[in-house]
Amino acid sequence: MLVILLMSWQGWAAIPATPVMTLYQFNGDLKIPYYRIDAFQRSGASSPAGILWQGTSLIPCLVIRNGRPLTDRKGTPYVGFEVVVNARTATRASTDTFKRAVKERQAMTVANHHCDASVKHVIGVRKLFALEKAPFFSSAPSAGAGKVVTQAQGEGAELKKGAFSSANSLRTPITCFTLASQW
Repeated sequence: MLVILLMSWQGWAAIPATPVMTLYQFNGDLKIPYYRIDAFQRSGASSPAGILWQGTSLIPCLVIRNGRPLTDRKGTPYVGFEVVVNARTATRASTDTFKRAVKERQAMTVANHHCDASVKHVIGVRKLFALEKAPFFSSAPSAGAGKVVTQAQGEGAELKKGAFSSANSLRTPITCFTLASQW
């Protein structure tokens, strides 16, 4: 009887896995900073470890310290993450990678949403958007250095952004991503 109760309890403890989330910031910079967990705990969001580009897809997890989720001084949660598709280096095949990850996460249950010890970085949770429809990744449109192309079209409007890095003298194209509107 005890074995059956323990097995049943484990079934109750399983919760849906966190979904694949996409970095998005309305009218924001294309570059979104992330932070080393240890540095963030000491100094907050003052010294980025690197940047990710809008349109990057990731799987978030909770960083727990002293029994509480990691937050900034204002109480905004910062979450650990695993990158699924990096928008900066995405190709047309990345859309399939995104779709597979979404499907796997939808079918998965977990005991909790806590990060494991391998997670070293955090990002602000307010920059994450749950997107089930796969973005379409393609080469950036022709544009001058530092220019951003934005285009909205009728019902189901899409946001298209492409740019060239003004910091790179070779004007390397940044991957263009398209997000279908869900508003």
